[in-house]
Amino acid sequence: MKNPFPIRQLKSLNLTFDEHGSAYSNNYADIYFQPGIGLDEKKHVFLKGNNLPENWLNKPHFSIAETGFGTGLNFLNTLKLWHETTQSFQHLDYISCELHPFNIQQLKQALSQFAELEIYTRELISQYPKFLISGTHRINFTKHNVTLTLILADCIDAFENSNDKIGIYIFRRDLRLDDNYALNMLIKKVDIIFDCANCDPLEVVKKALAMSQDQIIEQIISSGLKGRGGAGFPTGLKWSFAPKELGSRPHYLVINGDESEPGTCKDRDILRFEPHKLIEGCLIAAYAVQAHVCYIYIRGEYFVDGQKLQTAINEAYEKNLIGKNAAGTGWDLDIYIHYGAGAYICGEETALLESIEGKKGQPRLKPPFPALIGLYGCPTIINNVETIAVVPTILKRGGKWFSSLGKAKNTGTKIFCISGNVNKPCNVEEEMSIPLKELIEVHAGGVVGGWNNLLAVIPGGSSMPLIPQKTCETLTMDFDSLVAEKSGLGTAGIVVINKDQDIIKCMARIARFYKHESCGQCSPCREGSGWMWRMLERMAKGEASREEVDMLGDVTNQIAGHTICAFGEGSSWPVQGLLRHFKKEIEQRNNFDPSIKKKKDIPYLVDQHLMDKKNA
Repeated sequence: MKNPFPIRQLKSLNLTFDEHGSAYSNNYADIYFQPGIGLDEKKHVFLKGNNLPENWLNKPHFSIAETGFGTGLNFLNTLKLWHETTQSFQHLDYISCELHPFNIQQLKQALSQFAELEIYTRELISQYPKFLISGTHRINFTKHNVTLTLILADCIDAFENSNDKIGIYIFRRDLRLDDNYALNMLIKKVDIIFDCANCDPLEVVKKALAMSQDQIIEQIISSGLKGRGGAGFPTGLKWSFAPKELGSRPHYLVINGDESEPGTCKDRDILRFEPHKLIEGCLIAAYAVQAHVCYIYIRGEYFVDGQKLQTAINEAYEKNLIGKNAAGTGWDLDIYIHYGAGAYICGEETALLESIEGKKGQPRLKPPFPALIGLYGCPTIINNVETIAVVPTILKRGGKWFSSLGKAKNTGTKIFCISGNVNKPCNVEEEMSIPLKELIEVHAGGVVGGWNNLLAVIPGGSSMPLIPQKTCETLTMDFDSLVAEKSGLGTAGIVVINKDQDIIKCMARIARFYKHESCGQCSPCREGSGWMWRMLERMAKGEASREEVDMLGDVTNQIAGHTICAFGEGSSWPVQGLLRHFKKEIEQRNNFDPSIKKKKDIPYLVDQHLMDKKNA
């Protein structure tokens, strides 16, 4: 059976062995300890670093939960330590969660160092393939009172779905101690929580704010990070546009969380599950652009998620992580949340600024650009939620590490939202330039009805042109590859459409959305979006004439490039994609035999939805 889960691939585990016997993975910027140094570290952390009670060895049932099984070295080092420190060997229940397991060959390579624990390693290697296939597997070392449970899941997900306390102690390597959501959930499952890495949760912030603004910007430029909101503008370059000299006008940082693009819900997950990471990124970014005030603009429908962010902000103020002398760094930062009213157009950065100022959400003329004249006429840098949330990781691991992921000019990781006709709709953070087919087949459980039942894919949210099945076979998910296919990465909201759907009706529904969301400022968009919808409705019903097909293409060309903002392109591109790849389907449905009289009861210039009770 083919492994349905992503396997962690390293070029080699022993590429960079040092004198201590540790290995460094360039792929994951992580260190994997060999027995000697690993045992020493575990002794320090396990016995000394966490002030464990003296009678901990006398517990009748001792449990450990670890995030990230990796190569199994922590498990075996724990066993070795257990043998050394306990006189009467009691029951050990070891639970480990791993999202990206190593393959069996890499596991064998890593465990070959534990000759003295051969009875464990032999059983682990023989049982490991069952875990790769099933996603969860328990190994009982009955003679030695040891149970190992491997779970292919995120630590939070695995523990959240458990109704029982999992044990007395828990190792945490991937979760932050200041992650309030994780702590509130885990505290119900365990008696004592400690971090085996023993790290300073403010390490990244202190490191970043000890640098100059130019040094931080240089790191972001070297990372190759492009905006994750849809436009794909280089983030470091945008930050460099902020005036270097502080005049009478203050600088502002604005975070765009007005996630209204159909098919996209990545920012929502960050607001809901990782608000502290966003706050940390805001502090670093604000320092880099010399802003003391940050506004986070959140889509009105994300009220609950905004409340979770507000709770995190309140906690950060209470602990002096933001505010005056934020985190003891000497930089002052205030963060405010502004809720939108559900208007798609406010996702456009200048319309967003108008909304914050209390005006109607309509785009401004550019230039001047917000970096010079933005919020309240002051220099303003606007970034997407996902863009800011990844900044702490870049500063922690370095711009070169981030740029090593993906392809040139398309570097780093990206959150992909996969929905539509797939078996397991999901959000997944993956490396840029990952094949589209792999995203759908591996992470989303495949197309409903099988890959051959795939009709088309919208690769970057509803505003991007769709691509047909034959293109999806070899397509990689990055900016340049999608532009080459006359589409775009956009927000990476992947909408899968199979052959069971009516592709013309799908596009008509999208066109109706854009007609509804037009701000009405520009005539081509205000009038043209309605025309596109009405014509597509006629084509879906088979009531269009031959001339209307060409007319529809002409309308899209008159909208795109002729409006004050990119909404014109966003509304016309999906229609252009339909005409580019499925024009024959339109022609087949609309019988162009002149002997057939077409229904023309309702003229084009009248909005049909005002006369049709169904659409009222």
